[in-house]
Order: sequence, then structure tokens, then C-alpha cells
Amino acid sequence: MERKVDGGGTMNCVHAASPTAPPVGRQAPVRGPQKSPSKGHRWPPGLVLDTLDMNRDMASQPKEPLEDPKKQSFWMPGNYARTVQRTDQSFQACNDVTACFLERAKVEKLYAQQLSQWSSKWKAIMDSRPVYGSLMRAWQCFFASTERLAALHSSISQSLVAEEGERVKTWQKETFPKKLFCGFKESYDNKTSFSRAQKPWSKKLTKLEKVRLAYHKACQKEQAALEKEKQVNDNPALSEEKKLKTAEAKERAAEEREREWLPPVKKLKRKRRNQKGKESRPVMIGGVKVRALYDYVGEEADELSFRAGETFLKVEEEDDQGWCRGVLSGGKEGFYPANYAEVAEC
Repeated sequence: MERKVDGGGTMNCVHAASPTAPPVGRQAPVRGPQKSPSKGHRWPPGLVLDTLDMNRDMASQPKEPLEDPKKQSFWMPGNYARTVQRTDQSFQACNDVTACFLERAKVEKLYAQQLSQWSSKWKAIMDSRPVYGSLMRAWQCFFASTERLAALHSSISQSLVAEEGERVKTWQKETFPKKLFCGFKESYDNKTSFSRAQKPWSKKLTKLEKVRLAYHKACQKEQAALEKEKQVNDNPALSEEKKLKTAEAKERAAEEREREWLPPVKKLKRKRRNQKGKESRPVMIGGVKVRALYDYVGEEADELSFRAGETFLKVEEEDDQGWCRGVLSGGKEGFYPANYAEVAEC
């Protein structure tokens, strides 16, 4: 949208997309006849206000979170190193400030010496010249001001080294205490704390990355099987046996993809199970028929093992740790993860 002010002080507003259409939102009031945009169309003041309201509403809308494809977020494992390095970088910044003051002090000192030398040289020259009266006093004031300026720059040089530089060094020594063989104590403490806090998350993320890669490969394999099946079905010269094998390969690829991700299971500590907790859960008379969603191999003697799609009975409701009691078709009774099975349809 382009805004112009004509000679009479009236604001003209031309919309880039549609000169005759008001912006999205409230309907702009039309006051008086409308003129052609090419001749300087005068839009009503209400249109300008509506446009400003619309822009403000669009600016206040929440933005979507930015993606992090390169995993540069602070919360990714190991990325806390940038925060830990700030202590070392701050210590080095203090050294840089001290070095900067020292160089500036050298410049000030050199300038003061040059002014003194220049003043002494030309003062001796002017003393040997036939200068009298007001001209002599002017030269004397000129050289006196030069000496005062040289003394000022010399004091600045000494202040930068003896006062400001020492103040920065003292603050640096008090703020960054060192720990023997480990650099700065603050860096060591931060690194240790961050590492301990991110250790479980790092393990889970590594496991998730492995599962993600395996799932991606399984999806690629399934897609290849689908494309191959399509090519086989489109070729009438191939036998039914070939088509049947291709369909079976596609089904195996689909089953493999579904088995790549198993939901996490909170392990039940059998030694801490007590008889009181066992009696407090309701027991189902006759049981409920459930179907396994995933393969599971029991790790304890009182856990069941089954394959995906197998049906059995659930005879006890889920406990507070996420386990149910069930009975397999062979009669074996034991525990299984509640999120590994669902109620079977009748």
C-alpha cells in the first residue's frame, strides 16, 4: 500500500492489488464519490484506520517455532559448551581491555613526549629572535599551553596503566577464581552440571535417532516394494505366482515398518511387589480378550512373551506401573506391559 499527501494535505492511499477493494476486515465506509486511482483517488479516513488495524493484528499473531535442522539449539546434547566457554571468553575479554589500555597509554605518552620536544625546540628558536612586547607574550602563551597539553596526555597515560588497568586486573582476579588442573572453577562446575543433566536425555536421543534411521530404511523398503508390485501388476506377461510373491514381499515390508518402533515400557521391579498391592487391584472374572500390538519377550520369570497379533486374556487391570496380568492360550499366566495390547474386537 502506498500513501501520498496531495497539495491540500489530504492523505491518498493506493492499494497495490485492487485499488477499489477495501482491506480484509471491517467494511470501510464510503463517504462521497470515488475518483479514479489514476487521477489521485481520495480514500476515506476509515480505510486508513482499518488498514492500520489489520497490520497490527497480523503483527500480533503468534509465529510458528523455527525449525532447527542443524541441531544448534542449546538443549541438544553437547551444545552447552558455548555457554561454558563464556567464562573463558570473558576472562580473555579482560585481557583484551588491559592490552587496549596499555597500547593507548603508549600512544598518549609518545604524544606527550613529542609535544614537549616540539615546545622546547621552538621555544629556544623564538628566544633567539628579535621578538618583543605582545608578540613575545603570544608566543609564551602558545608554548605554555603546549606544555599543559603534554602534561595532560602524560597523566592520561599514567592513569590508564596505574589506575584503570589495575582496576580491571583486580576485578578479573576476584571474578574468575581458578581450579587446579581444571581451568576456571565456574567453567568446571557448569560443564559438570550440564553433562550430568543431559546424560539421560542424550541416551534417549541416541536411541531415538537409531530408531528413526531404522524406521526410515523400513519406509524406503516398503515404498520400493509398492513400486515393484505396481510394475508387476501392470505387466500382463508375468505369472500369478510372481505377482503373489511380490504382494507377500510388500506385506513383509509393511510389517517390518510397523515393528521398527516399540513404545517405551517402564520396567516393573518384581522384588518390590507386595501382596497388599496385588489384592487391591480388581480381578476380572473370565478375563477380557486382548490382541498384542507388538512383539514382546519377557525378561522376568513371571512375564509373558508373545508376538504381534496374538490374542490372549487379560485377567487383572493395569497397576500404577503400567503392567497387566494375563493368561496365554496355552495356560501360562504372567505380567505384560499394558501399552503392548488392546482390547480385541468381538
